[in-house]
Amino acid sequence: MSAIPLSFVIGSPIAGWILGHSWSGMPGWRWLFVVEGVPAIVLGIVAYFFLTDSPGEARWLKAEQRDWIARTLEKQKPQGESLATVWDAFRSRRALLLAGIAFLNYSVFYTFIFWLPTMLKRQSGLADLKIGWLGAIPYLVCLILMPLNGWHSDRHCERRWHTAIPLLIASVGLFGLATHPVSVPLAMLFFTLVTAAMPTFRFFGRFQRRS
Repeated sequence: MSAIPLSFVIGSPIAGWILGHSWSGMPGWRWLFVVEGVPAIVLGIVAYFFLTDSPGEARWLKAEQRDWIARTLEKQKPQGESLATVWDAFRSRRALLLAGIAFLNYSVFYTFIFWLPTMLKRQSGLADLKIGWLGAIPYLVCLILMPLNGWHSDRHCERRWHTAIPLLIASVGLFGLATHPVSVPLAMLFFTLVTAAMPTFRFFGRFQRRS
């Protein structure tokens, strides 16, 4: 999960640099799609043939590693689980609540991710390269807080507050951005607060498995 903010810490300055250059008569924003899209396509094809459906089929792991993963996954299975239909899921208040929380979280946060550079450029008027460096700051903070939040949650075996508090912090950042702050440092503070929602992604799967 930490690879997500790490990718933005590394990619944001690189994207800012690419935007400021043109090659072969093609502007930088088009090259950005090529440079960022080609690795994803290639790795997607590699993953299709390389990754397996279960640890037992992963021949690139040692036998003891496959056995350990299989035993660990078996221990993590919920007790007393039973088959459920799609209609059962729609009738479950807990499933609907989790789906609603996940939808609101993902839709708002991914919109923020896609539009952060544009909002930051309109706010500051800086060059693309500087926008790239500034855009990496919120994700750098998130890269530090994500494992800390997960470690603290695992240590105390608590999920709800470790999910709710980061989401509340992110909402403060969103409300702050809605005020159109004039100061760039204040805007960066609000941008950073919004990324507090990212450490909660790892918990939704656990909630759903338990429900």
